Amino acid sequence: MSILNDILDLSKIEAGKVVPRCELVSTQILLNEIGGLFKDHVKKKGLLFAVEIKKGVPLFIMADKARIRQILFNIIGNAVKFTGKGGITLTLDKEAGKDDMVDLIFSVEDTGVGIPKDQFGYIFESFNKHLMTETAKYGGIGLLSLSKHLAEMMGGKISVKSKVGEGSIFTVYIPNVKMSEEHLIYTEDGTAGSSYQISSGDESSMKETQSKYEIIEEKQKIDPNLIKILENKFLPVLNDLSRKQVMNEIYKFATDLFNLGKSMSCKTLSAYASDLRTSADSFDIDKISKTLKFFPYIINSIKSHQKS
Repeated sequence: MSILNDILDLSKIEAGKVVPRCELVSTQILLNEIGGLFKDHVKKKGLLFAVEIKKGVPLFIMADKARIRQILFNIIGNAVKFTGKGGITLTLDKEAGKDDMVDLIFSVEDTGVGIPKDQFGYIFESFNKHLMTETAKYGGIGLLSLSKHLAEMMGGKISVKSKVGEGSIFTVYIPNVKMSEEHLIYTEDGTAGSSYQISSGDESSMKETQSKYEIIEEKQKIDPNLIKILENKFLPVLNDLSRKQVMNEIYKFATDLFNLGKSMSCKTLSAYASDLRTSADSFDIDKISKTLKFFPYIINSIKSHQKS
């Protein structure tokens, strides 16, 4: 049935019956949704799944969300299928365009089986009977062809680099994407992304978060070595976690923090770690980014408690 649907979708595109639809799209939510679709499958296979939004990518754009999501779903699904160990990285970058336009660059990198160079042309072919065997090996039946047509429908293109035994990188280029004028939210340094600073639009949520952890009273005196452990072991890896957004690593980071908080009777740390772990488990990229940014405050809060 899925193959039939792909054939029907491709036929509609080739017949010019499918046109791009522009709507307000949150780049963070878009990648969050994509990651959520694959989180169970990736966990089951024991793979790492990383999501990275480069600095400078606008938080909101006007684009065809459904078609972009379909392209990424096809490519990532293919990557998961042919990756037995290692992981998959989804990255969103941009190139400056004219006025309020940007060119978006999505890349999906895997450590899978790889594709021979002489098959590169076949994987993007439409449904062709004598090519079905080859396309089935590396891209299902027409999934990548469908993605290619969808990208071209939006004025874009898809390219691939691959080496047998090492993996593949699929790059989706979507040009002339309009940044939303009404909903543009930039951080203080004018950028978005996993490593963004808290912007003025996040001040209310920051205050709520601060109050949330402040109401946790510590009944026992906190071990003075806790601050040293947090600053020497956990704080140095924070920026890397925020930038790469590897869910398995963030979950482990949160679990280690939770266990540390429990062992040293620090309820504030345990509560924070529990929230971070829940966000990682649900693949909520936006919440993960904000929670990780709050970590230095947690350390300062514990310091203040020790002094009181």
